[in-house]
Amino acid sequence: MRTNLHVDPDITLRCAVRPVDAYPATKSSADRNDALAQLCELWTCSDLRAAVEVSSESLLATWASIVEGRETRERQIRKVWRSVLSYAIRSTTRATPFGLFGGIAVVPVVDGGEVLLDSGKHRAVVRSSSFHRKAVAANRAEELNGMVATNPSVHLKGGRYVVRLPSSGERTQVSIRATPPARSAVHMAREPISAAAIVQRLSADHPDVESEVVSAMVRGLIDSDVLIPIPGMSVVTARPEEGEAEFLFPREAVDRVRNLRSRAAKTRNAALVDIELAAGGGFPAELIANAAPVLDMLLRTTVIPHRSQRLHDFATRFGERFGHTLVPLRVAVDPDDGVGMPDFSADDPGTRAAADGKARLRARLIERARTSGSGSIELLDADLEDLDVDGDLVDSYDLFLHLERRGSRPVLTLTPVTSNFPAGRGIGRFTPGSEAAHRSASRQCEREVLRSPETVFAQLDYVSARDGVNDVSTTAQLYPAVLAANTWPRDAARTLQLSDVHLALVGDHVRLFLGDGTPLELRQPNMVSPESLPEILRLLVFLTWDGAVRPYWSWGGAEQALAHLPEVVFRDVVVSRQRWRYLGADKPTAAQVRDWTSRSGVSRYVYHGEFDNRLLLDLTCAGHLELLAAGIARGSTWVTEAPSPQDLGTTVDDAGRLHSTEVVVSIAAEPLPRTAVDYPVFDETLDGQRRIRPGGTWASLEFPVDLDDQNRILGAIGTAIGRDADWYYVRYNDRTGRDVLRLRCRSPLDELSILDLLADLRSAGEIGDLVITSHHLELERYGGIDRFAKHEKRFCAESRIIAEHIDRLPAPTEEDDEAGQRERIRGLAALVDGWLSATIGDEHRIHGVSRIALAGYESELGDEVHAIRRRVRGLQIEPETAQWLTDELCDMSSIDDPIAPLQSALHLFCNRLGMTRADEYAALWIRRTTALGDERREECR
Repeated sequence: MRTNLHVDPDITLRCAVRPVDAYPATKSSADRNDALAQLCELWTCSDLRAAVEVSSESLLATWASIVEGRETRERQIRKVWRSVLSYAIRSTTRATPFGLFGGIAVVPVVDGGEVLLDSGKHRAVVRSSSFHRKAVAANRAEELNGMVATNPSVHLKGGRYVVRLPSSGERTQVSIRATPPARSAVHMAREPISAAAIVQRLSADHPDVESEVVSAMVRGLIDSDVLIPIPGMSVVTARPEEGEAEFLFPREAVDRVRNLRSRAAKTRNAALVDIELAAGGGFPAELIANAAPVLDMLLRTTVIPHRSQRLHDFATRFGERFGHTLVPLRVAVDPDDGVGMPDFSADDPGTRAAADGKARLRARLIERARTSGSGSIELLDADLEDLDVDGDLVDSYDLFLHLERRGSRPVLTLTPVTSNFPAGRGIGRFTPGSEAAHRSASRQCEREVLRSPETVFAQLDYVSARDGVNDVSTTAQLYPAVLAANTWPRDAARTLQLSDVHLALVGDHVRLFLGDGTPLELRQPNMVSPESLPEILRLLVFLTWDGAVRPYWSWGGAEQALAHLPEVVFRDVVVSRQRWRYLGADKPTAAQVRDWTSRSGVSRYVYHGEFDNRLLLDLTCAGHLELLAAGIARGSTWVTEAPSPQDLGTTVDDAGRLHSTEVVVSIAAEPLPRTAVDYPVFDETLDGQRRIRPGGTWASLEFPVDLDDQNRILGAIGTAIGRDADWYYVRYNDRTGRDVLRLRCRSPLDELSILDLLADLRSAGEIGDLVITSHHLELERYGGIDRFAKHEKRFCAESRIIAEHIDRLPAPTEEDDEAGQRERIRGLAALVDGWLSATIGDEHRIHGVSRIALAGYESELGDEVHAIRRRVRGLQIEPETAQWLTDELCDMSSIDDPIAPLQSALHLFCNRLGMTRADEYAALWIRRTTALGDERREECR
């Protein structure tokens, strides 16, 4: 895939408010007297004091008590010294906008431009967080004088109201009994209503119940988020505790934040403060001339897997359960009726490791650095010639770049964030308080909407206590629709709720749709990490971007194997700085760290820590060495070469002082738009016919058994159950990694003829515990109830035939037995060919099934398909080796089904043969090459 990238005419400038000449480079150590002296010195910096007060009121109070002599404990002094020194370092060297430490401005890109800051005109935007506003509204509602509405995420299950998105952020769901009065209250609150009115009506309907009891029930519905309070939603207000934003100069912001906190003593993250910089001029176009090529390079070289293994597993279970239907979100993730949630607590390795070409590229760069003896190497365009984009493009990207000086020359360096997508997320948080930020973000969003007119783009809106500074609900409305997850809908052209969201399988991905098949794209116009979202929203965001390539530079496995990594430069942009890893004692002293830096040739200035915790340290300062030693003791063992604070000063203010600067460059791409699907909505009313229950006509059993023993066990089962019985099996690998056999038998449990056999096998330890399960039939996957009955008949026939002839299946061979592997896969290909001929018959439809299956596996297996093709090159199918199968299958009529159900049936047949997905791809590839060879020979006659 070749990228077609376009750079936006504006960039976002991010600058530290404090100048680089305020960098706290002292020779002091961290003993009590030196730490106390530096705390007193830093206390005189009123701008630092104000920024700390906004960020951490408790730290400021402790700092004040030390300076005033009220706190004398050495341990406390050292602890506060480390925190204040870290704040002082970040406030001068980091351009990340945070509280009063840094701000943003949107400036044009112009030839030969220069940016000038007017520090006296910066504006602070003070807002209450959405969680705080909800807490204020909840207090009023619990006092029965506020407005409430039914939570959009609530649904009724098993006589209880279940809330999937509690605003506390501490649990994934809560539930409360759906008593008749509770149902009445929920019904009344379908539109906003005062809590007092609900109590009044319920008291009138239930005169025998005391009003205090009714009031307590309504408060319980509010506490459990079944009813949500409605906060004030004005954009600008003189009462920021009720609204979104108030615009002040920075020195006035401190008083406003202090006042807001005093009104919200029990609310975490009550206030949000951002700085809009007063910036004039323009950013020099020549500096970002290589932004698009750098993004293109990152897209090609990233080693982050574009497919999530847990989402791949989720899609597999979803396809088996629901087939090609539109499934309401509530049903899809239900642990009993659906497939449940992915396990977000487990590590996600991705579906496969980095491609060989990307690993070789990194090896070449390291070797280039070794042979040249240089700590800096250049990544060339020629190095990228054999690399392609491995994954899907998105509409746009934000590229994060730090500006520094090297000699007299300005140089851009990728920040640790590197990139984000889609473009505009980096300034979304600032849109309520900055017209320029609003215009820029809106332009990015409008471009997405115009490129995909068939898609509904919905902005995520919810309330959670876990948002921190990147508050979701304070972002301006940028998209035409909003998904109001657990909030009352705001002013948008279209409002959606979780009940409107449906999931459907497209290829091997689960995607979001509306109930009519319209594609749905979920957007977060802020920098909130999806990992921090509530579970159900995390799933929706992950599904939205599943398969998208993530442009990011890392060294991959080299970071675990090496202790030094060189700087990498691409087209004059620093992609990765030089890095060193400390390999000494687990908890080193400052002296040990100093000796290591001297021996290893570590630069004087280094970055240490990750993302928001990164510090620029001067290793000639004893205090900075102690900070580094403490960080290493916490497990952060890498240090990164850094410029001096003076070299970070690249943007000048009206007083002639220099400030650390980052730029965010927005770059548009041209991905393929998603299209609507013509799937039926999953019919929940068919669950009675869909589910196999213990004691019914069919019995469902499963038990673990080693892969090597499965064929022998299946042969014994086929003999014991007899030719006339209806039964079939599926090989399965469960979530714990065990190999399992699943059996479906048309027989009451007490009449099953194989129970004695299975009991003997369990006693002999040849199988694991036998489990009798309740199983959902994949009706939709095979075309519905009527079509499934035809497939089920074939499933039984296939299982019986294979069990009777189990010894004829191509035997597994050792991995290093290449000839044996080729012979085995050729035999399996003959069986697949026989099944296709007997089951489908028509060569045109066989080609359609094969084409879909091959395309799906090529997407899933990635670069592995090339190795598979090489292993089976030259193999031809010998139909006579599968005659024992085709003779019996041909006695049955072929199935006249659409392509998708037939492909599912083919996959299940391959599963019964014990084939892996790679085996299935290889067999279909052999059949394809055999058919092409036959066609060419026919043409030559």
